[in-house]
Amino acid sequence: MTEPTTKSTVPDDISPAKKRLLELGKQVKQWVAEDRHEEILAAHDELIALTEEVGDEHLTTFVLYTYSFYYWRVGRFDDAFRYLQKSLAIVRRSGSPRQIGALLNNIGNIFRVRGYPTEARENYDQALTEFRAIDDKEGIANSLGNIAVMYIESRRHAEAEPYLLEAIQIFHDLGDQKSEANFLGDYAKVQFVLNQPEQSIATAERAVALAEAIPDNHTLGTVLNSLGLSLIAAKRFDEAFSALQRALEANRIAHNQRFEGVTLSNLGFAASEMGNFDRAIEYFNDAVEIHRRISDVKGTTLARWSIINVYFNQHNWEKCNQLIADIADDIRDLNNSDLEIIAFLKKAEVHRRLGDFVEAFATAELVEGFSQAHFPELKGLTQSYFALIELDQNRIEQAATWLLQAKSLTDQNSTEAITMYWLVQTRFLIDSSSMNRIDEQLSNIKQAYRQSIISDDITTGVLESVLKVIREDVIERINPLKIELS
Repeated sequence: MTEPTTKSTVPDDISPAKKRLLELGKQVKQWVAEDRHEEILAAHDELIALTEEVGDEHLTTFVLYTYSFYYWRVGRFDDAFRYLQKSLAIVRRSGSPRQIGALLNNIGNIFRVRGYPTEARENYDQALTEFRAIDDKEGIANSLGNIAVMYIESRRHAEAEPYLLEAIQIFHDLGDQKSEANFLGDYAKVQFVLNQPEQSIATAERAVALAEAIPDNHTLGTVLNSLGLSLIAAKRFDEAFSALQRALEANRIAHNQRFEGVTLSNLGFAASEMGNFDRAIEYFNDAVEIHRRISDVKGTTLARWSIINVYFNQHNWEKCNQLIADIADDIRDLNNSDLEIIAFLKKAEVHRRLGDFVEAFATAELVEGFSQAHFPELKGLTQSYFALIELDQNRIEQAATWLLQAKSLTDQNSTEAITMYWLVQTRFLIDSSSMNRIDEQLSNIKQAYRQSIISDDITTGVLESVLKVIREDVIERINPLKIELS
């Protein structure tokens, strides 16, 4: 969301109520920038009462928008949405297309983060119409950038690219280095997912250079995080830690506690990737503390989920089981379909590893229902997983039936579903071969496993971490067979 603005001076010849409204409104705006949450919330009732007393629609909109911006930052999306809708109703009566477009963009952002891309796109398109009617280049670019971010969060990165490039070019032509830098940071993420690691690093470095030239610590902290993540992906961990430590310092200078928490989580991710799991958990716990301090429910939940990921990668199933149970309601409340499906599948995997096959199967059924509603491209994946649960119980015939269903259902464009199928098929070939027939099956096992490698090489989706631990289990079963997999 863009920050609220109002006049910088307070005229003397106005009523005491209006003067107080202007002064307190500007004070709250400053407190929002500094994350001073107690003061912001304490001023709320007085400000709302003053807007009703003064009756100035422009000032009412400013107050409503200021609080919607605050609620957005701390993850109180329902409150943010309610105030944005009130602002839009006022602005539609007397406001300009520029104001209407800005509010529509921000309402679109609420829909996007709550997991409603269709409604988000409708609002972005309406905003574009408003901005194009007055040839507002900045508004057009913001709308295009928002559409790109929507595609990124929907894992449709190739579709995001042209919108990002157009937005970046407009901001470059306008000389808006701050916005150009921010969207370059988003573009770096897209390039990484599209398997362009070196280009991703170069783009993030360009964004950092722009942020340093402004200079703006808020923007610098954001784009240094993008650079850090690109460097982690390239296994350049020392450089990644350096970039993220700089991001941490920039966010602290800017009093941006929310992104300070995000940066700590990224440092935790880097430590985890290096195998320093204890340090990773320390970073994530620090992130949880900061997000809780500012009442950022989304940030708190994501940082707690990152701790679960560390224990999951360590195969600490008992700890995972405990923590997943504690966080389940918070994950559901975020309405983040990516996070929900991976939470369901990880919960199923934890139960499977603990030998609770009834609960594993029941949880996997939830994955099946959820994927039908939100991830139709993953059809067939849960049938493969059902087969895996059957194999754990040495029920070979039932596993074979599930695998036949999986093969017929799996979308050939879904690398995650294909990878799951071939991993479980490899396990099935091993488990279904008696010792005197295993030599006959070696070539089939090798071929099935290689198929899982081909699809997994281009898998960067939300289920990657689950596929990783299942692959590790399959490799453990292959190793005694002394099959050359390279």
